Amino acid sequence: NRTKMSWSVEEFFLWMAYEEHALDLKTDLHMWNDAVLGNCFTFNHFNNSKRTYLKRSDGAQGGIKAAVKLNSVEYLPWTETAAIMTFTHPNTETIFSES
Repeated sequence: NRTKMSWSVEEFFLWMAYEEHALDLKTDLHMWNDAVLGNCFTFNHFNNSKRTYLKRSDGAQGGIKAAVKLNSVEYLPWTETAAIMTFTHPNTETIFSES
């Protein structure tokens, strides 16, 4: 199971907020796994039947904020770079590692 080899939502995120309101990482993020990227977390996923988030205002107070743990000490020793990829897209589109 590849999902167990990648970080869980609790291991990756310290916190996340939308429009200055804290999100529940377990219910507001949809986890899926990509063979190249590993575990991915989608906010406002189209399969979230509990809530749909709409963009109402511009700026920092109107968007999403998150604090993440890079966990760079867990990278392989020959890896020199630690990075996080973020894709902003409509919630009806699926993202692939080639995006």
